Amino acid sequence: MRCQLTRTVSQEPDGTGLRPCWRECPLTWWWTSRVPSAHDSGAGRTLRPGRREAVVGADHQGGTRLPDPLYVLTLDGRYLFEGSPLDVFSTMAQVDDFPGWWKWLRDDEIHGGGLQAGGVLSGLVVPPIPYTFHVSIHVDDVDPGRNIRARLRGDLDGDAQVWLDEHPAGCELRIRWDVEMRKPAMRAAARFCRPLLVWGHDHVIEIAVRRFREALAQRLHGMPMVPHAPRI
Repeated sequence: MRCQLTRTVSQEPDGTGLRPCWRECPLTWWWTSRVPSAHDSGAGRTLRPGRREAVVGADHQGGTRLPDPLYVLTLDGRYLFEGSPLDVFSTMAQVDDFPGWWKWLRDDEIHGGGLQAGGVLSGLVVPPIPYTFHVSIHVDDVDPGRNIRARLRGDLDGDAQVWLDEHPAGCELRIRWDVEMRKPAMRAAARFCRPLLVWGHDHVIEIAVRRFREALAQRLHGMPMVPHAPRI
């Protein structure tokens, strides 16, 4: 049976613009080719309707610029872990174990001592979408058990910061970044299927947190890590 492909254009409920939609029998795909809405801003954060945040990023030549929000991935997450902030930081510092925790990390390299000021962690990230990307994490400042400041460079570009605080349940970890997609293929894809790229970003974060939690439990209690599928 041959299916016909039709295209319609509808107004967004909040009046922000036109939304082109493709419908194909027997399945329907809806995609958006505009700047991110209040519900697709990235992991850990929801923007208020009608509000668009400008992200200031370095241009690596001494100035600043405002990346197009269409190409920005945001993470603003808070996570609770057992153990003290120093326990959590000490586990994070086991950078040689990263490939064993996260199978989506390939070709990893460690320079300058790892998780300390001046350290650089780099590798190829293979998320469950047809776009891989190289990224390097340049560690700028570390206060063990309290704070980490770093810059992401490569196919994703932006600043990142981690805070570790005491909590009645153990340790609260907050991580924040706004990173711009620099890889041409990812930028092209973002124009037509940004929700897919956001989902891939959020899925990698979800897996990273879950596997780190298992690694921390193993370090604190000797509990074995659960085997995982080769791709995650």
